[in-house]
Amino acid sequence: MILFVPVTRFRVTYSLAQGLPYSPLDRLLLEAIGTGLKTLDKLIDCFQLHPRLLVQSLVTLAQTGWIALGNSPEEQFVLTHSGDQALTKNDLPPFREITSRNAYILMDCVTGTVVLENQVQYIRKWDLKKENLWDRSICLETKVYRNTLDASDVYHLLPRQQGQRLHFVGPIELVSKSSEFLVTDVDPDQGTILNLPPPLKIKLKHDLIAKAKGLKNYQKQYEDITRFIKRKDGYIDDNLNQRDCIVEWSQESLLTTAEQHNELLSKVFEQADSVIYIASSAMDVQTLEKQKEGILDALKRGVEINILCGYLSTPESLDWIKKVEYDANRLNLPGKLNFNKELAKSNVRMMLWNEGGIFNGVIGSHDWLSSSTQEGEPLGIKISQPRMFEALARCASSLWRTSKSEYLSNVPDCWDNIATNVVQQAPNISTNDEEKIDLTEMTKMRIILNYEVPALLKEWGREPPQVHLFLVSERLDKEDIDYYLSLVESGNQNRDNRYLTLYGQSDLSEQEISALPSDASTKLGIRKGNSYITGNVVLRDTSACISSLSFLPPPPGEELISQVAIVIEGSKPANQIAEYILRLANIKTNI
Repeated sequence: MILFVPVTRFRVTYSLAQGLPYSPLDRLLLEAIGTGLKTLDKLIDCFQLHPRLLVQSLVTLAQTGWIALGNSPEEQFVLTHSGDQALTKNDLPPFREITSRNAYILMDCVTGTVVLENQVQYIRKWDLKKENLWDRSICLETKVYRNTLDASDVYHLLPRQQGQRLHFVGPIELVSKSSEFLVTDVDPDQGTILNLPPPLKIKLKHDLIAKAKGLKNYQKQYEDITRFIKRKDGYIDDNLNQRDCIVEWSQESLLTTAEQHNELLSKVFEQADSVIYIASSAMDVQTLEKQKEGILDALKRGVEINILCGYLSTPESLDWIKKVEYDANRLNLPGKLNFNKELAKSNVRMMLWNEGGIFNGVIGSHDWLSSSTQEGEPLGIKISQPRMFEALARCASSLWRTSKSEYLSNVPDCWDNIATNVVQQAPNISTNDEEKIDLTEMTKMRIILNYEVPALLKEWGREPPQVHLFLVSERLDKEDIDYYLSLVESGNQNRDNRYLTLYGQSDLSEQEISALPSDASTKLGIRKGNSYITGNVVLRDTSACISSLSFLPPPPGEELISQVAIVIEGSKPANQIAEYILRLANIKTNI
């Protein structure tokens, strides 16, 4: 049965960079190798830099053809003839090629998922009318009303060849809305869907099959459409998995208390090299005042501090930052304090900074500059893997642009450049290399945005978990309970599955929640946390998603407040997050 999914079409202009500009470090390394420092250990001892920076520069020199690998432990690197000539000329010319490209992106209007135009089969409404098929066409209902995309939505989809990296993304222009439709071939009896790539097939599966089951008696009406549409399946595209990053997990990757977050914030103000970005959905003067000394110390060292004030920030907090900015300028402090003068429609809670030449980030449920999360047990994930940091830097740039007052700010360009440069450090590991890696020691991560967050909960909730599904919610109101219950009831449960819904606050009293129908209390396992809950987490077997905003989709026609969530797949982080959730629930049971 042929069904149609409405899509919005965008045109993206972007540029790719190939090659690297030669830096002073490259020249110094070349001279050091020429004078006899031919092992990595000797170079580290000489330069006193992080090994990753030196390796990156060595790779640049090797790709240029100026150094080669030696044949003994005492001579790991040697100068080539070209390298010797480069030293003799006393000049390292820039080597970077920039090319411009265009790509077309489709966003489905049911879940908000974006895909490349060439990953799907779609048809124009005008063509259906031309064939007299439009009146018999059945479309899914539009649920996502969005007319704009930004770089963080599309950067992972933009085609590039090996050795190329994104240099700049934009502008992104709306081409058409509800004029094109994805073509799907659905068999409700077999539960099969053709003509969609995996990301869309997973997210649209239940909507398509439910729609098809209601139309089984009218299948004959679609014979002409079936002949008009070509059927196909089996999409293969490397870009589909570019968001997944393979990282090594450690116990220190997880922050589970407000104290840990606050200690890290103080450390960042003390030790950041040159730049700090803090996104806080709420801010208040009381918390800002506690961080004043750290902010001024960082500005004295020449650090640039970017503070994104979210939609819950108080007007007094903006006035406080404005006064500190004025004082810093009056004192001629070398650093710079940037903030958005108009609140951004953002609920994102993250911090990015560089230290020791390495960029790091934390994303989770802790509001760094608000007293609302200074108690309790927020959850945060530390990130240093370059490709994951690139995703956060792209988000940081895009979020800054959501504030109308920052239209001419250079902060987004700064973080776009950081994202472009930091990805050069990324190791050449992809999801296709998993068979070469000890997966018991590795974890998959990816960043998801906006509408993808409630879509993920819908995907996980509708498929019964093999072991357990835990849901932690900052708030659990009546509409949340009804929505979560509808997801769970759509899956086939069995007694071995364990559901736990943990909440911090609710518009219902504990007595009202305990008096809910047995279906809700039994299927969802609702209980109040024994600590102040400040974030939203879903844990399904060995996969987890951490967000700062509710997993509930926005009401029809209403745009979602910007949010960024992190998805983590792996037994080690899942077990650690499960221990955190059970501690909040005061449950002393091993999973």
